[in-house]
Amino acid sequence: MSIRCILCNSTDTHVSDRIDTAQLSSLYRDRAGTDAARFFNTPFIELRTCNHCGLKFYCPQAIGDGKFYDELQQYSGYYLE
Repeated sequence: MSIRCILCNSTDTHVSDRIDTAQLSSLYRDRAGTDAARFFNTPFIELRTCNHCGLKFYCPQAIGDGKFYDELQQYSGYYLE
């Protein structure tokens, strides 16, 4: 299955890395005190690179909701001074 680049629409992309969503959820919970697990429906998210334009993007995309970002703003490291 070819994955299209979200910028240039090229199908010439490759997997650069794989991220364990259980570990990622745990990091969000432990560091920021927010639950991100509800946004992941796969065991891994791929970091993909487009060989045409060079964009790096995640697949599948996980998009947080308002509650998630409200909670994340409470984390002291969310905004840099």
